[in-house]
Amino acid sequence: NPDVQFHAGMAHYMMGQELPARLAFQRALDRTQEFPGRVEAQKRLAFLDLDPARTDAALITSLQNQIRQQPDDLPALLRLGAIYERTGAPDKARQVYEDARKANPNSAAVLLQLAQLYGSSLKNPQQALVLAKEARKLAPEDAQIAYLLGRLAAQSGDNAWASSLLQESAQKLPG
Repeated sequence: NPDVQFHAGMAHYMMGQELPARLAFQRALDRTQEFPGRVEAQKRLAFLDLDPARTDAALITSLQNQIRQQPDDLPALLRLGAIYERTGAPDKARQVYEDARKANPNSAAVLLQLAQLYGSSLKNPQQALVLAKEARKLAPEDAQIAYLLGRLAAQSGDNAWASSLLQESAQKLPG
């Protein structure tokens, strides 16, 4: 049912889970029958198909406009924050990630981005560790969170915990 696929896609989209969202939108649009969310699914899929490595001013402006129209658009917030990080504006990235956290306080993806930012550009490993622990509570099976938390635990001197987290992430992450 394309309508069900559309709603599943929107649920994944709003949680910042881009790959499952993309698949659900594509499944909905692959059906020839019409459904009420077709235009919205096309719009969201087109957004997800944008190159996340782009940092041009037009994309930044487009993301800012999209966020003004829909302040809880988690993927748009995460992409804008990532662009600010790549372009050397960590304070802007922090603000965007904090906005994303307000929009979805139970998003492990947002907490992971914030923890990475605090652990690197913002040079606040204590705050990074706190955020990574929160993310771990929300997504205990996430290998990327285990990896970051393991690195942060090692920096804080908890080598035993760091070792177990890094071993766990190594088993789950390809390469």
